[in-house]
Amino acid sequence: MEHRNDNEAFHIYIDRRRAQSPKQMPMTIEEAEADLQRRFGQQAS
Repeated sequence: MEHRNDNEAFHIYIDRRRAQSPKQMPMTIEEAEADLQRRFGQQAS
């Protein structure tokens, strides 16, 4: 969450998610942020 505006990091995250589960539906930015918060907990920005 520290780098929420880092588009390159976001795209790397999405690519890794797709590699793990290629049959999953694409996620929106909001869904990706919610997933990151679930995985890593809410950290101070």
